[in-house]
Amino acid sequence: MVLRLIGLLMGAAALVMGLSFGWGLPLGTVLSQINPRAMLTLQEGVSVMLWSGAWDSLFYPVLTLPAWVAPLAVALVLFLISATRPERG
Repeated sequence: MVLRLIGLLMGAAALVMGLSFGWGLPLGTVLSQINPRAMLTLQEGVSVMLWSGAWDSLFYPVLTLPAWVAPLAVALVLFLISATRPERG
């Protein structure tokens, strides 16, 4: 029940983000508008903690996706988890 509620809220957040920011605005641009230094700090942290190619191969493709995809992906994962646990979901 709780997972479904949180999934529903995340789905609503994806809808609101799509309507307010536009359906094609990348996630990296939205994060840069919220906190301008966040992208540089994230890139430096990834290059220090992981290998140097991790930014280009893992994080950059995610940041080029539309902003509404991130909360929608979380909502889908929560719905899948709640479907596999019908007595607790």
